[in-house]
Amino acid sequence: MQRAGVPFPQPASNRRVDVRVCQTRSDWNEEDAVLSHQKVAIVIPLSRGYAQDIMRSVSLFARTVKRWLLHLEDPTHNPELVGLKEWGPDGVLGFLSPPRVAEAVLRLGKPVVNISGRAEMNIPSVTIDDIAVGRAAADYFLARGFRRFAFLGNPFPYTRRRGQGFAERISEAGFACTEHIVPFDSWDVPGPGWLEAEARMREWLHSLPKPVAVLAANDQLGKDATHTCFNAGLRVPDEVALLGVDNDETICNLATPPLSSIRTNRERLGHVAATLLDRLMSGDRRAANEHVLIPPLGVNTRQSSDYIADDDPELAEALRLLREKIEEPLSVERLLGQLPMSRRKLERRFRAALGRTPLEEIHRLKIERAKELLTLSDLSQSEIASRLGFSSADRLRLVFRKLTGISPSEYRDRFAHRA
Repeated sequence: MQRAGVPFPQPASNRRVDVRVCQTRSDWNEEDAVLSHQKVAIVIPLSRGYAQDIMRSVSLFARTVKRWLLHLEDPTHNPELVGLKEWGPDGVLGFLSPPRVAEAVLRLGKPVVNISGRAEMNIPSVTIDDIAVGRAAADYFLARGFRRFAFLGNPFPYTRRRGQGFAERISEAGFACTEHIVPFDSWDVPGPGWLEAEARMREWLHSLPKPVAVLAANDQLGKDATHTCFNAGLRVPDEVALLGVDNDETICNLATPPLSSIRTNRERLGHVAATLLDRLMSGDRRAANEHVLIPPLGVNTRQSSDYIADDDPELAEALRLLREKIEEPLSVERLLGQLPMSRRKLERRFRAALGRTPLEEIHRLKIERAKELLTLSDLSQSEIASRLGFSSADRLRLVFRKLTGISPSEYRDRFAHRA
């Protein structure tokens, strides 16, 4: 394996949309289009906020190849995909969940790339690296000094993988993680079952030792948790620090307080999936065995997790200084100059809380920031090195390769957030 919402109103008479993706006269040759175009169906529930990111990157890819005719199908309203076979797609990019949607897509007998979290299916796929998401969340909370951890998920495989990655990284740092599983999909309409589940979540949150860092498997669960905490009289983030996944701006800002969230690279996912489908439709047999995982981009910190655990105030202060000064030529010596402790004491506290030395944490934070700049900007490696306080681009490359196993150039080529 390679490692690389809020519903939108939709009239019943207009649930399928064909989009010809050539937008200028210079893009469009009507005779060539009639002879050589390929019909590609995008099957994705529009209630997922990230659907827009995926569709945007697929449409830009289609505009580049100039031969795709796109068709949008929301399986929420049409899980059996009635009418799609008659349209005659040459290939499908599919969010293959729940199973009856997957079955309807596979019955078409056309090249398919799975873009859902159902990684167990033996068909080509491009999905979010859920284990890496969980580990990134753990590192985020560990860097803020937390020592108590919990995971909030649902029964679906992708959420369990996120919980697995979270718990594994927490265990590596010498701590334990408890979990609570909500027994339904977080997009279900609230009803009696939801009210009972909310009561159980409230009881679970009350039982956790405080302060506690909680990873919610997606933003909807995270939003629900902030509201449950509010109703239960639990202070967020002072008692319960919450982090969601997907960085859906609408959902995160509906939370009280606004929800911090891990940014998943859905535009990159859409581009890689479109490239893979193009290869499948062109007869590339190697593409039939490819399963690509897209790593997360980082964390958008909002009020729900903007807190330093204060079991050890001096460690909390050290971590705060690291975050604030990460784009400076920071060294352990400079850090010690602002803290009332010896180097030995600082090293011991970092190892006990994070499982890393202060220098290793400085390098980790700088490389995480370098990843963001490599994927989200056009800054050169020299500019990034200077911005992050490295003595040279060569020094940046050395530390980057040591921590990630690849060079900054390779990382940018694989994961750049560009059309």
